[in-house]
Amino acid sequence: MAERYSVAGELMEKNPEAVLPVIRAVLAKAPAVNGVQTFRAQYRLQVLKALCDKALDGLDCVLTPTLGRPVTLAELDAEPVLRNSELGYYTHFMNLLDYAAVAVPSGFMGNGLPWGITLFGRAFTDQYLLSVADALQRQQGSAAPALTAAARNDRARLVVCGAHLDGLALNWQLKQRGARPINAFLNAIETS
Repeated sequence: MAERYSVAGELMEKNPEAVLPVIRAVLAKAPAVNGVQTFRAQYRLQVLKALCDKALDGLDCVLTPTLGRPVTLAELDAEPVLRNSELGYYTHFMNLLDYAAVAVPSGFMGNGLPWGITLFGRAFTDQYLLSVADALQRQQGSAAPALTAAARNDRARLVVCGAHLDGLALNWQLKQRGARPINAFLNAIETS
């Protein structure tokens, strides 16, 4: 949270209404984090990463669900921190451990909502993971056309969330790279 606060803190202080209330509440705790706590956490993470790296020895990649279950907008609105934690249960650790990962649409549930898996492996295995994801989708024929439409020329479609949303603190990073909104409902953008 302290790292996120280092990016969004100035915005929160100058214009608190520009940050969603739940994000403000979570990030408001960040200034109390001190350097000693941060370094202890980093050292602990290094120990855990070494254990996880050892567990990956001899594996090409690992497959997990992308999420435990979809949540409704009402559930997310009622308990945003809990629901976001649940949504990241199978994937959040990948960022902390510096692993490469790709989420792969793999079909639809009985209620019509999409379902996916995530492939992950050591850092810099991105191309390998993408090739496995491509093979899985080709085998299943399950690519979701609205989200995986072929890129035109040098552009790709992305769905963004959080501080990268239009009008929020990090949106400038996307605009700087030539991104433009294409669907406000999904907050999808096209970028080169």
